[in-house]
Amino acid sequence: MPTERVEINPEIFKWARISAGYTLEEAAKRITTKLPEIENNQLKPTLKQVYDAAKIYRRPVQIFNFKEPPEDIRFPHDFRRDKTGTEKKLSRYNIFEIRKAHFRRKIALELSDYADEAPVNFIETAKLSDDVDSLASRIRKVVGIGIEEQINWRETQHKDALNNWIEAFESIGILVSQTAYHSSSTPDRYKHEIGGFCIKESLLPVIVVNREDYPNRRIFSLFHELTHLLLNTEAICDFRDYRDYNSHDQNVEVFCNKVAASVLVPKEIFVEEHHFQEKDFDDEWTDDELIQLSHKYSVSSFVILSRIFALGKISVDHFWKRWEELEIAFREFEEKNKKLLEAKKRKLKEDQKIFMGEPQPQKIIRTTSREFQRRVLLAYYHEDITSSDLASYIGVDIKHLDKIEKRVFEGKV
Repeated sequence: MPTERVEINPEIFKWARISAGYTLEEAAKRITTKLPEIENNQLKPTLKQVYDAAKIYRRPVQIFNFKEPPEDIRFPHDFRRDKTGTEKKLSRYNIFEIRKAHFRRKIALELSDYADEAPVNFIETAKLSDDVDSLASRIRKVVGIGIEEQINWRETQHKDALNNWIEAFESIGILVSQTAYHSSSTPDRYKHEIGGFCIKESLLPVIVVNREDYPNRRIFSLFHELTHLLLNTEAICDFRDYRDYNSHDQNVEVFCNKVAASVLVPKEIFVEEHHFQEKDFDDEWTDDELIQLSHKYSVSSFVILSRIFALGKISVDHFWKRWEELEIAFREFEEKNKKLLEAKKRKLKEDQKIFMGEPQPQKIIRTTSREFQRRVLLAYYHEDITSSDLASYIGVDIKHLDKIEKRVFEGKV
């Protein structure tokens, strides 16, 4: 009996593949070797191939019945560059993260009637000519966290600080999420290709930071992306400062980095630090001094070093020398941590236990915007969405409802 094939516009197949970040060769390996013929209208797909394409491209199967490709989501401008200034290619794993962020914002807006208040209209603006420290002071007032409160967090892993900053951002109407790569399907090299991204909207703008980064880097990412929103730009970023090329995009990134550092380590407070007061120009700053200050402000040693430079305590040459030394030390630290994790996995296997890491449902709950979860829960409680809707919107089974409620109402999972 001949295989039944379905009538579908081949442009839909091609659009779905390209918008998901797959090359024709990559997709053909996962769907069918006949994919080139399908996209060129030389062969109709089977129903199974349509379902396979929907799963792989992460699209609803109904979309393949459209007469024409639908309008896709708006992607932020990619500010990432390699050392020569060449734009980097965004992997499909992060394409899916951006698509997911748009979807959740859309749902949050639709469910606004069930929240306690309407979405906040975020209207603060900035421009590249603004004084960095003055803009940083304005941002502090908008976010509503004083320096005394920030310094009192003082937790060496900076997890409390990250949670407090996220809560502050969401209180002013920004949806904050973290990437939730599925560890079994996402290669490690793609988990660090971005530091974060933002989606600019007057109602419920979005900031997403990379959960694979350390908490203090995610804190920095929050303020870097917030500065992009104030500049009226949408951005995909990796926060790198390259010295060997100059462009408008790089100038914007440097500006956002400076503002983020100034918000987190305010000039008027930092210049009163006894470390700062006792140093002469180009005096050596030890690793211990940088680490001590980084813990105090819940930032990295790189941020402390950048503030020392911005406030005129070291020369350009000395700054880059110490920066490179910090990078070497950080890589060694990363390698040591990697070996410790591998040793832990080996021991667990020897004990005949299965190393699964954090359960995927819990990871999704922890990385999805708490404000988004709150809106979905309220709509569910009002019986305006079903349990199936709730599970689909958040991405986990209804049996994990108690964990969602704990995170929304108690701030923990």
